Amino acid sequence: MSPRRLHRLISETPWLPSEGLNIHITASLGVASYPATPGLRVELLHLADEAMYLVKNTTRDAVAGANLGVIPETLDQAER
Repeated sequence: MSPRRLHRLISETPWLPSEGLNIHITASLGVASYPATPGLRVELLHLADEAMYLVKNTTRDAVAGANLGVIPETLDQAER
């Protein structure tokens, strides 16, 4: 599943309907991939974490790629 698809699924899913609630949450996601961002697992996680904090500190509720920045939603249109 692509990060964009996961992001959309999280935001579109109603949470806790069995409890009589209709909660919608948002997510700030950061992703990194190997070998596009080479290194050890710890470094890869660090890059994904940095990308996530980029989202949290700028747009919120979006997806960012390591060394790419926030990924525009328009790149996601082909998946719909």
